[in-house]
Amino acid sequence: FLQTELVCLVAAAHLISTQPNRSTCAQQCDISYHVPLFNLYVHTFVKVRILRINQNSNTFFTSGPNPLPYFVQIVGNGDFANVYQGKYHGSTVCVKVFPAGWKTKFSAEKEVYELPLMKHVDGIVHFLGTGRKPDGNWLIVLQFAECGSLHSYLCKHTTNWELSLKLCTSLLQGAAYLHSDLHRHGLHKPPVAHRDLSSSNVLVRADGTCVLCDFGCSTILRSCSGHRRWQSQTKNMKLGTLRYMSPEILEGHVNLSNSLCLMQGDIYALGLLLWEIWMRCSDLFEGGIAPKHILPYESELGANVTLESLVQHVFHMDKRPSIPNHWETLPQGSVLQELMTDCWDWDPDARLTAPCIVARLDSLPLTFQPRYTS
Repeated sequence: FLQTELVCLVAAAHLISTQPNRSTCAQQCDISYHVPLFNLYVHTFVKVRILRINQNSNTFFTSGPNPLPYFVQIVGNGDFANVYQGKYHGSTVCVKVFPAGWKTKFSAEKEVYELPLMKHVDGIVHFLGTGRKPDGNWLIVLQFAECGSLHSYLCKHTTNWELSLKLCTSLLQGAAYLHSDLHRHGLHKPPVAHRDLSSSNVLVRADGTCVLCDFGCSTILRSCSGHRRWQSQTKNMKLGTLRYMSPEILEGHVNLSNSLCLMQGDIYALGLLLWEIWMRCSDLFEGGIAPKHILPYESELGANVTLESLVQHVFHMDKRPSIPNHWETLPQGSVLQELMTDCWDWDPDARLTAPCIVARLDSLPLTFQPRYTS
């Protein structure tokens, strides 16, 4: 054990000594770090120095005084980036690190966060700034969500009726804002289709509210001639997480020039997320015991779904996640069932809009009503 630990310490010292010269240009983020070292006994996390933020551009610079270094520990891995927890001016932040070769993904996500009227919006993770490390890796710094992803939260916790309603309402408020076409104070926020909504791409804050994140697959729907029609510039149909793709996207029956279809795909995924949340609500189950968290279609198709199995199950057979039969006996049950089925309808045009879902959620009672009694 001591020998292994000594080897790791020597390796860490070597890594630090071989880092690029820290007197980099002002457009780079001055960072001292050592990469993760993994073995049976030692896990050394990245150490990052984050400098002050230019309040006008949300870009990190190397000039000016710098506080003490901030330690960052890895909290997640994705296909295009790693996510770290860090400190900035005493506040906990989330640092998303993209390899230098993934500038396109970094730029796509940054573009959404920097849209007009997107700062400090309820239901969308707060964007703090961007930067670049001396090794060329790109950074996006975001508000830290204390409870992690919705997926990890639901795996660890059950909810009661009030909390589940809070999770669902905040989730849909974020989606409604993302889809909205806003003109305020001379600024315009075009509609945005997320295109990768899943319980891994939704975060849960300490107050029990959801925020949307991970906009690397998103499409900004540019307005056409001032009319309420939008033009999508995307050419890639199958983006996002396979399990949450709508029937028409799975089958390839999507007209990408009609960007309403992309938002309808988001609504389908939101229906699955509502199901995930309510399936962990203890008030909706006998004895107050909710089943363990599972992903949509996991019980039917397994943990590792394929495109072929989803096309057959979701598109051709028009199957959806099972809704417990006993919910029909609850005053809320029929409303929940109707809401979910109206979100994941096979016909995209029959699906609800995000604002309509918010309105339906707002109409539900805040306190749980028990089962009907004869």
